[in-house]
Amino acid sequence: MHLPVMVRSDRNYAKAWNRRGNVLNELGNRVEALNSYEQAILIDKRYLSAWNGKASVLSQLERYSEALSAYDYVLNLNPN
Repeated sequence: MHLPVMVRSDRNYAKAWNRRGNVLNELGNRVEALNSYEQAILIDKRYLSAWNGKASVLSQLERYSEALSAYDYVLNLNPN
C-alpha cells in the first residue's frame, strides 16, 4: 500500500505519519516532515521514532533548543 493511501485510510496510524515524515525529510521538505512527526506523536506520545525524527528535523531547521527538548524526551522514555 502506498504511503498517502495509508495516511488517508487511517488518520490514527502513527507509523504511517512517521514514515511520511521520513520521506519528506529525505526530500528536503523539513516543515512538512516536522508536521508529520508531530501528527504521529499526537497519536502515540511514546513513539520513539517520531520523536527522533522530530528532533532531527528541528536540528536541521536550526531550532536547537526545541531539538534538545525532543532528544531529552526520547532519553526519558528510553534511557538505554
